[in-house]
Amino acid sequence: MAGYVGASEGNLMAGLGQPQKVYRAPDGSSILTYTRSETRQMGGTTTYQPVTSTSNSSIGVASYKPTTTTTLHPVQEPAYDVTLTCATAFRIVDGRVQSWQSSGNNCVK
Repeated sequence: MAGYVGASEGNLMAGLGQPQKVYRAPDGSSILTYTRSETRQMGGTTTYQPVTSTSNSSIGVASYKPTTTTTLHPVQEPAYDVTLTCATAFRIVDGRVQSWQSSGNNCVK
């Protein structure tokens, strides 16, 4: 986004398209705001947990050593949705991008 500083408003819009919001200030400057939002599903993965068990075996009167076994059991993690957003505002002064700022959890710097 820093590459747009100094660019004309027309070049900004040619690169990013129409902004979702435009504010025209009384002093002639403008704020062009671009927003995007998407929802992604996260989680839903399977992990394997070791489970160890011990058993005693006996045949008749003879007793044997305990037997220990470890097996892996699948554990399914729940899936959940995450909304990713970014709002980037460009300040336009005299037809050129003077500065920009972004906020959200999915912004490109």
